[in-house]
Parts: sequence; C-alpha cells; structure tokens
Amino acid sequence: PILWFLMERVNGRVRGLARSSQQQSESALTRLIEGISGYIDLVAAGRFPRAADEYAGVLDSLRRTAIKMTITSSLAA
Repeated sequence: PILWFLMERVNGRVRGLARSSQQQSESALTRLIEGISGYIDLVAAGRFPRAADEYAGVLDSLRRTAIKMTITSSLAA
C-alpha cells in the first residue's frame, strides 16, 4: 500500500510535468513560426532583440521542465 501510494504520487507528478512540457513546446513552436514569418517586421521595428530574448526565456523554461520530468521519472523507475 505504501509503495503504491508513493508510485501514484510520482506518476502524477510526471504526468503534470509532461503536460507542462507539451504546452511549453507548443508555445515555443508558435513563437518560432511567428518570429520567422514576422522577421522583417521585427527588425524594422527594432523589436528583434526583445523577441529573441523572450524566445530564449521560453526555451529555458522548457529545458528546466524537461530536466525536472527526467529526474522525477527516473525516481519511478
């Protein structure tokens, strides 16, 4: 019973992290597509550095979530 409870908690955490990772991946891809299609507009408006920094932040958040998910899922193994 105790092992089942612990595994259920770990699996729940992994599922939550996987869901978060998927949402962050979708957000990163959307930003990339929008950035590519609007590159000329971003450069002309002088907003490219800010857009690039925001995209780097999204990717960093995705990386942290993926690391957390990997560590948590390795606990379940």
